Amino acid sequence: MLQSNQLILIISGVAGAGKRSVAEILHQNPDKFVFSVSYTDRLPRPDETSGVEYKFVTESEFDRMVEAEEFLEWEPIHHNRYGTKKADFENLFTTGKVVVSELDVKGMTKLRAIYPDQIVSVFVIPPSLEIAHERLTQRGTEDEADRAKRKERYSFEIAYKDQYDHIIINDKLDRARDELLEIIEGKLEKGKSGE
Repeated sequence: MLQSNQLILIISGVAGAGKRSVAEILHQNPDKFVFSVSYTDRLPRPDETSGVEYKFVTESEFDRMVEAEEFLEWEPIHHNRYGTKKADFENLFTTGKVVVSELDVKGMTKLRAIYPDQIVSVFVIPPSLEIAHERLTQRGTEDEADRAKRKERYSFEIAYKDQYDHIIINDKLDRARDELLEIIEGKLEKGKSGE
């Protein structure tokens, strides 16, 4: 059951912005934060574990979940699909913790329509798109064709940034993490004071 003071933190950003690196600071406080894990029909990267970064399912299983209307939201991105399973997401509310979800821009707008009073949204951007592309190359988890697809999507995603409550420029990781923590603490304090 969703409580009126439930906080849902949605983190988005272009590929290579470092959103996962920025959000990593939240994993250090499991007493405050719980993480939504999206489903995807893409293959896992060598360093990924199902149930940690994503829940990896087959295309046919994803099709079945869509048909059964199990998702709060789902989107095709870079020739794969990603979705937030309703039962999993709502189960996180029972923890009493801040629910953290890394979503694309369309996923954020869909969840904001469902939970308008609980969402605080953060868009992480790199200092430049060239740096984002360099980060993707250094990450080494995508081939050149995949990096090109992600780069094509930059302008589409950046166009949504003004729909977010906060924008963090990830030029220095420690500063970006501190800024994320300040945003959350500020929102939690407002919630306690009834604002």
